[in-house]
This record gives sequence, C-alpha cells and structure tokens, in this order.
Amino acid sequence: MIKDRQESSLKFKKQKYTLKVFLVISLVVFLFVFVGVINVLLKNKNEEKNINDLYSQSEDIKNKNNEIKNLIKNYNDETSKEKMAREDLNMMADGENVVVVNDGKKEIQINKKNDIINKNKNISNYNKWINFFFGKE
Repeated sequence: MIKDRQESSLKFKKQKYTLKVFLVISLVVFLFVFVGVINVLLKNKNEEKNINDLYSQSEDIKNKNNEIKNLIKNYNDETSKEKMAREDLNMMADGENVVVVNDGKKEIQINKKNDIINKNKNISNYNKWINFFFGKE
C-alpha cells in the first residue's frame, strides 16, 4: 500500500511536471503566433495606407493630364494661336493699325538724368570726385 502510494505520488508528480511543461510550451507557441498575427496586421495596415496614397497620386495625375489635354486643345485652336501671337509676340494682322500709349514715366526719368548730367558739366573734375566721396552737391 505504501508502495502504491509512492507510485501514485510519483505518477502524480510526473503528470504535474508534464502538465507544467506542456503549459509553458503552449504559452511560448501562443506568444509566437500572437506576435506573428500582430506583425501581419501591422503590415496589412501599412500596405493599405500605401495603396490609398498611390490611389490619391493616380487621381492627381489624372487631373493634371486632363488639364494638359485642355491646354493642348486651347493652344491648337486658331483663335488662341492668334491671341498668343498678338499678346506674346507683339504681332498684328494684315490691315490692322497699332496704337502705343505711353504713360510718360520713362521720359521723366530720362529728363532727370539729363538734368544731372547738365548740372555736372559745369563742375571741375576734382569737385566731382569730392562730391562722389563726401556726398556734397
């Protein structure tokens, strides 16, 4: 009977040890699987973000392409070619007269320069240098 008890106690300890080992191994396997699932979810989230970014970039490119197509249509039109030649190249059609309107600002600046030059003609050279360096007029 004592022997049976010892054997059953040994058997129980062995079963308890086996159960502990099984639980530890199961826990390690569970952790590996859990970490793997988390990694897969994070990668999936990043890939979805990349896909959305690429989709928005493709939409932007489509919009730019449509704008360029519209510009090409406009530039191929005869009226826009004529308008561009008139505005950018300063050309005129046959039988047209060109009227130039001057606001007079350049003429005023030229007159001021001429006044300064005329004023300095009467001053000797060494006085011009003194005026240049010391700011006397």
